[in-house]
Amino acid sequence: MKTKNSLSSLRKTFSIPETGFLLMALLFSFGTGIVHGQKLSIGASLSGIVSGSGLGSSVSPQFTLSAKKHTLSAGINIQSRYGNFSGLRGRYAYTFNLYEPAEVFFFYDVAWHNQARLGTYTVKAESALNPESSLYFNYAEIKTLEQHIGFGMNVRVSGSFKIFGAWGAGYYNTLGFKEQSLFQYREKANFSLLLMAGMKVDIVRVKR
Repeated sequence: MKTKNSLSSLRKTFSIPETGFLLMALLFSFGTGIVHGQKLSIGASLSGIVSGSGLGSSVSPQFTLSAKKHTLSAGINIQSRYGNFSGLRGRYAYTFNLYEPAEVFFFYDVAWHNQARLGTYTVKAESALNPESSLYFNYAEIKTLEQHIGFGMNVRVSGSFKIFGAWGAGYYNTLGFKEQSLFQYREKANFSLLLMAGMKVDIVRVKR
């Protein structure tokens, strides 16, 4: 019972919106301290992402700031099915074996979806369970906060250009959603898995 209560408390804390933004702010502050006095690399990345939040796959173009083993990135989130801007996404990554052909890294990823629509599978599942509201599921826009941690691998292609893949586990929470009672398949909040693949490159190196 004690373990169950502790897990419940952890889930509630992890799903509070302010927690995600606070963690990201702390990571950026930590990163600023790390890069002080070190050589910086400014670059760009493009990631394809799918998670268990029920929002389908998305694409996230981001700017990156790297200092040796530490990388901070921030950008927007675009849903693949609709091509719409759904929110913002940020990421911190720590690379264990920098400069090797295959680099293993740890990451923390946070995404804030302000105008996200449901993924194809979620729409089909909800429509099958609640046919009377099928039209609504096709156009519903919801606010969701996602947070995931996990591991991935960079593979160097040429110079600073790399491709990468990663997987993680975390949690999503739907915020301020009055129509949640219509949903029978997608839960308001739950644990989630994440798969990610993409490419990145350093554009400018700044000597300090």
